[in-house]
Amino acid sequence: MTRIVGLAGPPGSGKSTLAARMADAWGPGAVVVPMDGFHLTSAALAASGLAGSKGAPETFDVAGFVTLLTALREPGRGALTAPAYSREAPRPRARCDRDTRRRLHGDR
Repeated sequence: MTRIVGLAGPPGSGKSTLAARMADAWGPGAVVVPMDGFHLTSAALAASGLAGSKGAPETFDVAGFVTLLTALREPGRGALTAPAYSREAPRPRARCDRDTRRRLHGDR
């Protein structure tokens, strides 16, 4: 059975650290899936007048993240990929591509 646990909090509050510790404690079948890979691009934020609000809920591809969470719940789904985020990248990427995707393992 797949269980999905969500953590919420302001930037720098320890969500990623806690998520990593929880995944380690739960073992090799646990996967951390952060929303960071779902940041909208700077161009999209500028076009929508949200450039000054980076990190706010409306600056993420929420529909894309929900689609991924829905797919994670599907029994026998196999492997999935999700976009990854890097602070070193010149801009966040709204979609998964060869340079930024992370492989998420399916049910075992």
